[in-house]
Amino acid sequence: MTSSRESRAIRTIDPGNRSNIHVKEFGTFRVNCQFHTERLFVEAWNADLENAEMHAHFKTELTPLLEPPVLKHLPPSLQLADGSDAVDAWIAALDAASCVHTVRSTDTSQLLGLLILAPLEEPDGTLTIHLGYLFSVGAWGKGYATELIRGLVAWCEDQPTDMWLLGGVEIKNSLSAAVLQKAGFVRSADLSSDDTDMFQRFVRNGRAGDQAPVSRL
Repeated sequence: MTSSRESRAIRTIDPGNRSNIHVKEFGTFRVNCQFHTERLFVEAWNADLENAEMHAHFKTELTPLLEPPVLKHLPPSLQLADGSDAVDAWIAALDAASCVHTVRSTDTSQLLGLLILAPLEEPDGTLTIHLGYLFSVGAWGKGYATELIRGLVAWCEDQPTDMWLLGGVEIKNSLSAAVLQKAGFVRSADLSSDDTDMFQRFVRNGRAGDQAPVSRL
């Protein structure tokens, strides 16, 4: 999930009342964010899929967003297939692989994009969240990506759980890299590859970047 445009895509908790991190029985996590920024409202898409009627309405909202330019940098498994049930299958595949959140305009409630989080538990018990996002073509170039990732970091700062946030971008993709850097992410040479730059940010018990380890590795 990489992009050459800031607003396309970047590659890829309720014990008590403070956290929205749910531990699954097989050792991974379910992350359900809910936060506002100046222009965006973000929440898990569970409610949009709650029943057949709501699912159908959400499908109507989502379908125009899934244009080829938007999906171009997603992995093959998340490309839109042919057929009348293609969008339903796309929703199911994404929901099975990650924790998906809708990104809406705070003014109009229009669906602008999706925030995609893939959380994993490290051997030392630390939570690592790989992040990605996509926006409709009409939302490109308006700074929504930077606003979204900053909002996500702010939400993580308010959680009591240590965590790494990871995002990857194509090599020499300065616009997408800037989105992460503006939110305090730092490139990791250890995690980067020949074609992907990986950026990371550590959050310790609600204090972003405070006394962070040198690297996730």
